[in-house]
Amino acid sequence: MRRAAIVTGAVVLLLLPACKKTVEGETKSWTRNLQRVQRLKTLYPGFAAALDARRKEAAEAMEAAKKISNKANAAKMMAAANSQLMSGFVGKLDDVDGKIKRLRSRALSATSGARDRSDRLAARHAAEDARRVLREVDELLRRGAETPAAATTILSKVEGDLRFAKTNLDRVIKRAGDKRKAARKATKVREQKAARKEAAKKPWKCSYCDHMNPPTALKCKNCNAPRE
Repeated sequence: MRRAAIVTGAVVLLLLPACKKTVEGETKSWTRNLQRVQRLKTLYPGFAAALDARRKEAAEAMEAAKKISNKANAAKMMAAANSQLMSGFVGKLDDVDGKIKRLRSRALSATSGARDRSDRLAARHAAEDARRVLREVDELLRRGAETPAAATTILSKVEGDLRFAKTNLDRVIKRAGDKRKAARKATKVREQKAARKEAAKKPWKCSYCDHMNPPTALKCKNCNAPRE
């Protein structure tokens, strides 16, 4: 146990340098994040002004961080500037496309996985609600927002609406899945009962003397051993 603890501690110590923030690493992250923001401006031009405002705020923090002579402190402040750039509405905007695609996929799964009438009806309603939410989300994203504060409000609503629609679909999918599992279990039970009935109609061999006995016999007719 003590040796394992020593090994674990050594591994943790080896990994610590890899997690340490550096000026070079944060500079690369800043470049990547600026590219992500530019991509978001292209995808969602209605948020261009809000994104530019956030980029300007974060850029000022980044420039101030670069002037710090202590490398460790500079890296920490650069990391904070990177976080400032991508946090809040920017991060939500960066994630929204994936959430929209997942919601569309869930709507398809809900309708294709339904088997009985009630499940099909519930799936249709949930899918229709999801499509309505997607239309509203598309419109909100198209309109965009001029300021980071307004963008935060809109993206919070978008995130909540997508989450609500997904929850409804997940509930429908789970209910249909539970029914399928129950149906498979019932089928298996029926098959097992049928197999036992069929086995009860056949003669059985005594495990002690190998004598073949009639199916209704509870004891061996030859050695009187109980049926197993």
